[in-house]
Amino acid sequence: MLSLGANPGFCRPGSGTAEGLDPAPIYPKVNDHTEAVEVTFDPSVLSYEDLLSLFWQFHDPCSCSKRQYMSAIFHTSDRQKQMAQDSKKRHEIQLGKSVTTQIQPLDVFHEAEDYHQKYFLRIYHRTFYHGLPKQDPLKSTRDARLNGYLSGHRSLEDMQNDEHISDLTDEQLLYVKRHMAGEEKAPTVEPFIRTVTTVGWNFIKKTMEHSYNNFTFSSELGNKIPFLHLSAGQSP
Repeated sequence: MLSLGANPGFCRPGSGTAEGLDPAPIYPKVNDHTEAVEVTFDPSVLSYEDLLSLFWQFHDPCSCSKRQYMSAIFHTSDRQKQMAQDSKKRHEIQLGKSVTTQIQPLDVFHEAEDYHQKYFLRIYHRTFYHGLPKQDPLKSTRDARLNGYLSGHRSLEDMQNDEHISDLTDEQLLYVKRHMAGEEKAPTVEPFIRTVTTVGWNFIKKTMEHSYNNFTFSSELGNKIPFLHLSAGQSP
């Protein structure tokens, strides 16, 4: 997810869950849903075949078959299905073994809670983020780029030539540059504690709300390609 957002052609990847019977999955109890990333992309810059290549690069497709964390590609057309199947076969030949990646039609995608969107940028670089001109965290291409750059993806040249971050001040650009170069590092303990607290509180609050209300979520599908969201421990 972090690496995806920094790539040219990605407009706005968003975190959430795919499939499942519960109309309002609540993290961390997502039951029969699969954690996923929904990607809106520009096909004139990045093809679906390019997306598939990136998908195989950023995680280990042989490591987990548990429903919540399984490796999966959810397609929205027969053409996408065929391309995904062909790509999977080529990747198995390249690896010399079978992979567990599921290729399934997308029935529904549920957007995750707000604090999951552009997580690394908004949680580990919270002070920096709040100093930026306000944009919708789910729809912002700029925030997707910064989320990737600050986690060490792409090059300084890519960052400096990126028109999507043109609203940053010189001081803010220097902040990004210093973190990309390893001259500064984001804190780890405080963001982790804050995340655990937030997840716990949101789970309790939404569980209580869910007892009294019925929630229905939907998303419009254009060039949105949901991919499995994998933990750092499953990255190569």
